[in-house]
Amino acid sequence: MKLRSLSILAALAGLVGCGGSPGNSPTSGSPANIPNITGNWELLETSTQAPYTGDATTVGVYLASTEGAVAGDASFAPVCSSVCLWPSNDTNIDPYLTGTIDANGNVALTSQYPDGAAPTFDVTAKTSGTTLEDGTYTITYTSSGSSSVVDRGTVTGSMIAPVNGTYAGTVVSSTSDKPMAVTATLSQTSAADNLGYLYLNGSVAFTSSSCFGSTVPVSFPLTKINFIGNSFQADVLAPNSDILILVLTGTISPVGSASPSTNAQTLTVGYTLYYDCTDSGYGTLTLQ
Repeated sequence: MKLRSLSILAALAGLVGCGGSPGNSPTSGSPANIPNITGNWELLETSTQAPYTGDATTVGVYLASTEGAVAGDASFAPVCSSVCLWPSNDTNIDPYLTGTIDANGNVALTSQYPDGAAPTFDVTAKTSGTTLEDGTYTITYTSSGSSSVVDRGTVTGSMIAPVNGTYAGTVVSSTSDKPMAVTATLSQTSAADNLGYLYLNGSVAFTSSSCFGSTVPVSFPLTKINFIGNSFQADVLAPNSDILILVLTGTISPVGSASPSTNAQTLTVGYTLYYDCTDSGYGTLTLQ
């Protein structure tokens, strides 16, 4: 199952402008003018359909675009889950999406599902660069030959920056109020796999933890954390065992004007330690 996103689709790349004389300038519909929106996105859907009016959910999706054609895999828990779930025992739906983007930044996506019996998930929106704006979504359920919209609403979103580098900061214990230094060295796959997953690899080190009883950094390896959207979770096991010693969760800063680097500038993290004692807390790590 894909990890559920906490907050979802973000940013579409800006329009590409080309100079030159009128004779060799691309037309408004040429591939050179069509935004490339390839990347990891976090969307926020807010329902306008009773009885779900005002309810919101986040959608994580990795999109790949080529000359105006768009495809991607999404994962989310719809607010209409009692009546609009794909055939599954899970509360998440994981639609495969196809669609288009034009030179004016207009995006249209629709779900594709192998057996044809699942609800249809449709999104239309406009990109202004690194955000998704003026969007709408519908979920349509087909049963016994008739179709009905079971949920609809508005969509906004942002592109999420990739996580690469060393992130350091302080987390504060929720049980003792004591600070603890954390350093995470992380690398993200450059593109999603065929199921829409991105992966993080690396390690995380804690210093001055009351659980470890030492000021010497204690490091744990992180292996193939899968995620889409702006959130991730890592379950860390003790070496050569299946004993859980650490759960690390986090949200990733989006692409934006405040982040000149192509990599995420901040990670907001939470942790739960299961070691000689139990501890949990939260904090922020910044790219070094």
